[in-house]
Amino acid sequence: MNAIVDAVRDFVQTTAQTYQSAVQPRIDALGEAVGQMVEDAVVSGVQSLASDPLGYAVDAYLLPATVGATVLAPAFEVGAAVHQAGGPGVVALNLALHGRNEAVRIQHELQQNPSGFVDWLLGPDGPKVSDITAQVPGLQSAIGNAMDIAMGNRWIAGPVGQAFGFEYDARNDIYTTNETSIQSYGGFHDIYDQAGKGLGMDLDESVMTFTVGDVEYRLELWKGDYGAGGAFGGEIALYTNGAGDRGALGDQLEQIDGYYSAANGDNQIGMSQTIYNTETGEVYFTSTGSETQFWNLAIRTDPAINHENLGQRGELTLPADMAAGEQSALADAIVEQLESKDGIEDVQVRTNADGSTSISYDWSGEGDR
Repeated sequence: MNAIVDAVRDFVQTTAQTYQSAVQPRIDALGEAVGQMVEDAVVSGVQSLASDPLGYAVDAYLLPATVGATVLAPAFEVGAAVHQAGGPGVVALNLALHGRNEAVRIQHELQQNPSGFVDWLLGPDGPKVSDITAQVPGLQSAIGNAMDIAMGNRWIAGPVGQAFGFEYDARNDIYTTNETSIQSYGGFHDIYDQAGKGLGMDLDESVMTFTVGDVEYRLELWKGDYGAGGAFGGEIALYTNGAGDRGALGDQLEQIDGYYSAANGDNQIGMSQTIYNTETGEVYFTSTGSETQFWNLAIRTDPAINHENLGQRGELTLPADMAAGEQSALADAIVEQLESKDGIEDVQVRTNADGSTSISYDWSGEGDR
């Protein structure tokens, strides 16, 4: 009996020690990161409110009307489009036929390739949310319009911008990113891309991983549809693993296999992208972002653009204050990766007058997945 009691006591003591040495620091780090994120959001919100108190007062008065318009205007838009297309019965029949065809396709894939079924389901050839929304006339346009109406009110745009990093750039008519977002703390994992499809994204992706010194980098490019087909655009992002400047949760989350922190501090670089039509050459928009960043997202609400014809011309700028050897090694690694990718062409390197190095490319292909 004493042996059992001793064994239980030893187990409890070992568990408590493990918690104190391994689990508690992670919980503390998470709490600290969340606290910092909330603090940043509050400070930014107060600064924004102080910069335009009259505008915020007007938007506070208009907030109920904005919420109503966000719901009702798209609903009327869809209703009118459905009526013009023949009525709810016709739309319901189209949805049913689409569902039947997709079910047949899913069943066939599962029978033919059971081991690779999940990858197919989550990949570009599997069912897409945008294919479903396309069956309802006016729905994709309504999704984009709802986003535009809601983000036109500061009391909605402010919290969304703080939480997810999205801001409206009226000059270019695009939604772009800032540095104060959940993404800057959450870094990146492949599962994010897989989840994105279920959230209504249909994107070409090009992933590059390489190591410079003691830092492992992940450079990823995206272009395609967002918002279940209601918007289109592209992204560039840089992540790090193992060393370098990282976000508050880097030490903890990087213990997960395949996880990368958002590039931070001296590991950030300049990013710009131009989204264009690969068939006509028409340029839709350009997003230059901030001087250095880890993520440049730019999307425009317009369901009429076929994402199969989207190209991305990008430029990555390594800052002048980066150590010369590090800048050269990082530039060489990025160029090597870009040149190895199908669909990415015209990779050019330019040394700027201020000592920075810019790498440009033209991505007109489909990407890796």
